[in-house]
Amino acid sequence: MTTGKEIRAGIDSEQVRGLLLINGGAAVALIALIPFLLDSEAFLPLARGVFAGLVAFQLGLVFAVLHNRLRRKCSLEYERAESDSPNWPDPCRIFGWKAQEPCVCMRSTLFMWLSVGCFILGGLFVAISGFKTLG
Repeated sequence: MTTGKEIRAGIDSEQVRGLLLINGGAAVALIALIPFLLDSEAFLPLARGVFAGLVAFQLGLVFAVLHNRLRRKCSLEYERAESDSPNWPDPCRIFGWKAQEPCVCMRSTLFMWLSVGCFILGGLFVAISGFKTLG
C-alpha cells in the first residue's frame, strides 16, 4: 500500500519533470526556429525576441534543477526532524517573521515559481516580438 509520503514524492517528481519539459521543450522549439529567422531581414525583430526567450527558458531549466535539488534537501530536513523528539523541523525566520517551513523548503518553492515565471517571460518575449514583426 502506498503511503502519503510516497504519493507526495511522486507528485513532486512529476512537477519537476513538468518544469523541465515546458522550459526544455520551448528552448528546443526556439532553437529549431532560429535558422529560418536569420535567413530574412524582415524576421530580425522576431529573432531578437526568440533569443531573449531562449535565455529565459534556459534560466527556467536551471531554476527547475535547483528546485529539484533543494526539494530533496527539504525532504531530508523533515526526515531528520522525524528522528528527533519534536517531529517538526525548525521553521525559517526572516526579519523576525517565523515561517511554517524550513528555509531550504522555502527556497525550493521560490525556485519552482521562478522556473514557471521564466517560462511565462520567455513566451512573452517571443509573442511581443512576433506582434512587432507582424506590424
